[in-house]
Amino acid sequence: MEVFSKSYLEEVVENQGKLFEYAEEHYSGIDVADFIESYMKSYTRAMVDEGQAYVCTMDAETLCNYFLENDKYEPKQGKTAGGFAPKFVSPGWDGVPDRILLFPGACIGFVELKAPGKVMRPLQERGKEQLERLGFPVYCIDSIEQVEAVIASVKGRR
Repeated sequence: MEVFSKSYLEEVVENQGKLFEYAEEHYSGIDVADFIESYMKSYTRAMVDEGQAYVCTMDAETLCNYFLENDKYEPKQGKTAGGFAPKFVSPGWDGVPDRILLFPGACIGFVELKAPGKVMRPLQERGKEQLERLGFPVYCIDSIEQVEAVIASVKGRR
């Protein structure tokens, strides 16, 4: 018997993605990779994994502040990879990847960010296939270890 409904668990995972976006948007120059890695190993994340309702139901801003305060995390400045990765929003087109990677020399790629072990939903797979048919690389990242390889792959496309 499952303790939590599938939709509740998906909402918790989605909110953690919003946490990472919130941190990037509100802490200029933050090393997002370090933030994500630290969060994934944190007491706060352990509470989420245990299903502690108080933490699981927080919005992104509250969860970020809770993590910073309770885990004593100090945001670090990021290393520059020579490009940037703004949030990709496309009204009217559901299933688009979370980020568009932009590097010098017209190197473009798309990234869907997932919690460890999670995969793209069918709608996201369709969006991925549409972009790939146009020749754009699309990656699904579910661990911090994948970030550097994805960046190198996109930067290497000329």
